[in-house]
Amino acid sequence: LCQQAKRLSSVCICVQPVYVKTCKTLLKNAPVGISCMVGGNSESTLKTKLYEAKTAIRDGATELEFSPSVSAVINGNYAYFKREIKKIVRIARGKAVKVNLDAYSIPRDKFLKAALLAADCGAKYLSIRAEEELITLLNGQIKSKKCEIKVSGVETKECFRNMLELSCNRIGSELAEEIVHAMENEVNGLHTPVINENIAAESL
Repeated sequence: LCQQAKRLSSVCICVQPVYVKTCKTLLKNAPVGISCMVGGNSESTLKTKLYEAKTAIRDGATELEFSPSVSAVINGNYAYFKREIKKIVRIARGKAVKVNLDAYSIPRDKFLKAALLAADCGAKYLSIRAEEELITLLNGQIKSKKCEIKVSGVETKECFRNMLELSCNRIGSELAEEIVHAMENEVNGLHTPVINENIAAESL
């Protein structure tokens, strides 16, 4: 994954906490960030999440991809939801925090409220699946709050192009190399910087 990210000039790689130290070593002197996934399945305790975030930063993470409590959103406990994000943002100390929200498990009205609250609490990115309708709905609302959109699950060059057209700021894919090669082949092997600048290679 690290070698691929260097070949593609990816913005960052996205890994679990156990791999941060290794990736820091492998990416030494490379202009590729390390985004650490914090919060597991979202339902661990806040104390556990904070410790995990602190450890990730100490080990070399340059960004945090944080999973806040889904049940808190579903149950309408927005105070707890906001507290989680604010504390993670504080621990990040200026490093980007991407708040990961699952639109499939949260009712749409509560999802939209949570997205706006995440932006208000200091999230740099809202991390969601590559769903065009949802992105269109969010674009005007959270970007006015200086929060950007990161999408994941992009598997084809067509989907990649759609995400660019929808002004997504980060595009995550486990098939980043295949997508880049497919798009470069269309222009007879010419290098196309816009592709690399927007891909964040991911490992789950």
